[in-house]
Amino acid sequence: MSATKALNGITPHEKLFGKKPVVRNLHVCGSVVFHFIPKKKRKTKLDMRFDPGIFLGCAKRSLGYRILDLCTGNLVERRDVVFHEDMAADPKYLLRKKNSESARLSGVTESHTEKDFLLDELLSKLEDSNIEKPNKNKVKAEKAAAQESAGEAIRRLAVERLKRKREGERDEVSDSPSKGKKLAKLVDLLREQKKQEMAARQKQWVQERLDRQATETRFMQLLEMLAKRS
Repeated sequence: MSATKALNGITPHEKLFGKKPVVRNLHVCGSVVFHFIPKKKRKTKLDMRFDPGIFLGCAKRSLGYRILDLCTGNLVERRDVVFHEDMAADPKYLLRKKNSESARLSGVTESHTEKDFLLDELLSKLEDSNIEKPNKNKVKAEKAAAQESAGEAIRRLAVERLKRKREGERDEVSDSPSKGKKLAKLVDLLREQKKQEMAARQKQWVQERLDRQATETRFMQLLEMLAKRS
């Protein structure tokens, strides 16, 4: 699946079939998933429609996915699955499960089920991700402000240097009449070139406006023809 130097930077799949491999169906093993619970298996309307699990791979004999159900601890195969690859599986889950199993064997009752603990953990991760997004936006805004201030300082420095350069050129012109004539001639040439460019642009704008008007007229004619036919 990976590109290699032996094939000039392309994958074996692309070399064999002449097209790039499709990787949209490949998912991160160990990521958090939610698999759909069929309506027949739900006892009441208030039961959850999805159960959390951990993605372990693809099924060998079906088109489903192999999932470790975090509510029952069973290995199941499901097709209707929602992936959350930006969230890693909780490493404390096994320890919590072990402690809850020990408490159950010792006769200690729990006020929360294993599913409740897992959902609380997933909600906390979602909240953390929602908090991180504004922080990232804030950092980006600060970087943009810093870059803007740096750009402003650079622009000011460039303007100051340009002013000093112009003042130096004026001093040279006052000292040397021949240099002043050459500079005046250069300024006239630049002005003439600018006028020619403006005239060419005006002609282009006029032509573009005429083209737009012709297109609009043709469009209106087509609309009228369609209205008459209907």
